[in-house]
Amino acid sequence: MIEVTMLFIVEFSIFLSIYLYIFKNNIKNNLPLFYIITIMFAFMFLGPLYGYVNNIKSLFGNYLWDYYDDVLVYYILGISMFFIGYILSIKNTKKNKKINISLLKNIDKNFIRFGMLIGVLGYILWAVTSGRSIYNIFLLDYFGASNNLDNFMNIEKGNNYLRQMVEIFIPILTLSFFSNMKKKEIAIWTLIALIIYISQGFRYRIILLISAYTFIYIFFYVKSYKKFFMSTGLLLILTLYTVTQLTYYRWEIRANILGQEAKRVSSDYANETVLSTFGHYTRNYMPFASLVKYMEKNDIEYGYGETMFGHIFVRMLPSFFFPDGKPFPPAVKVSAESWESAEGKFAGEAYAATGGVYYEFGVIGIILFYIVIGYLIGILTKKIKKAKNSVHLAFYLTIIVSFFQLLTRGYLPGYVISFGYMLLPFIYIKFFKSALWNSKNV
Repeated sequence: MIEVTMLFIVEFSIFLSIYLYIFKNNIKNNLPLFYIITIMFAFMFLGPLYGYVNNIKSLFGNYLWDYYDDVLVYYILGISMFFIGYILSIKNTKKNKKINISLLKNIDKNFIRFGMLIGVLGYILWAVTSGRSIYNIFLLDYFGASNNLDNFMNIEKGNNYLRQMVEIFIPILTLSFFSNMKKKEIAIWTLIALIIYISQGFRYRIILLISAYTFIYIFFYVKSYKKFFMSTGLLLILTLYTVTQLTYYRWEIRANILGQEAKRVSSDYANETVLSTFGHYTRNYMPFASLVKYMEKNDIEYGYGETMFGHIFVRMLPSFFFPDGKPFPPAVKVSAESWESAEGKFAGEAYAATGGVYYEFGVIGIILFYIVIGYLIGILTKKIKKAKNSVHLAFYLTIIVSFFQLLTRGYLPGYVISFGYMLLPFIYIKFFKSALWNSKNV
């Protein structure tokens, strides 16, 4: 496997070059780039490297060792195109222009309360319409409280549009730092959001929330490299801890919400360490390899955007538009079938963004997608530097942190729907609180 080793060396060299660029041109002013490239480093380098070093050759009985080199080549291409897109976007900007916005508390705390209550009520209504216990969806039963309404637990109906209202917690809590709300109350609302996210196994939303908080802290309170590395180190520790604990207890929590008994820890994760859990969580390269292998061996044609774009509208439209049920996304179907086993088919392994665009358009898709993402991150970096008020800054931060879901899951329709909910508070402010949207605090 000398070829694979060389590919790892090439990939690491590219990442190192990008990090050196960031350090040379001020980390704080290139923080969006640092955030995205670190996500890529974890999922496109460390994940595959963990599998390679630990000689992980197959998953769900599907032998994938021969496709490590294909995956790494596509990853190297994507990373390179991303950085090219970023450079093209910022080439005419001043390298040392600093964030010039002040931390002005000009958002009414009642707006924050209203937004959080909307999310919580939407979540409760979803629970009621799907027959779930109010006790369980807030994990009260998990900690010893009791409720006699658990007879409905196996009912699997309910309005998913209501459930997704919890997406607005991320922008609302980001905006809370620019409000006159006291820190203790922000902490209480944050705890409520975390309990809801944990109850649903929403690891990604927790990571997005932690990321948004870290961005704000670095922008306004970090004045030195020492503090920067301490902040990012804390972010990584919190992220790893979140992933480890939620993966560790995920199935028990879900069983509890459904009113079913479960062992204290799922046997699948009972012997896992933090490192092995990290390897498990960043193994998107394996479903991607499985997808590539299956498409090549079975001459599967590219989707040409049917899943990536067409199913955005399928997801948005209510179910009554589809008498026979909503059609299954072709890319997800092919990915599930690629495992050629029942265990793999229903595991829900994500092929990430690279896998998604590869299925639709092949190598051309990878090139175009990552150039566009890099270009967008460059634009958002410039927008942050020119942000005229705290609402705009929170808006740009919400966009940036949301890319974590897109890059690591790869299912664009799901991302678009989630992101649409995150935009709701900003749409409300723009059209109903225009004075706040147009204010200046620079």
